[in-house]
Amino acid sequence: MGKVCCFVGHRKINLTKELEDNLIKTIEDLIINKGVNRFLFLRVIRGVKIR
Repeated sequence: MGKVCCFVGHRKINLTKELEDNLIKTIEDLIINKGVNRFLFLRVIRGVKIR
């Protein structure tokens, strides 16, 4: 079935070229070397409760 990777964010950030390059390298490594085949990108919104 493969592995799942979840990115959780809660703040607005400035996307720099360095950060973008690091994210690409990290995601490529997870796919190629770690067997990750599903990615979840979650954004936590202040004041919203998940049941």
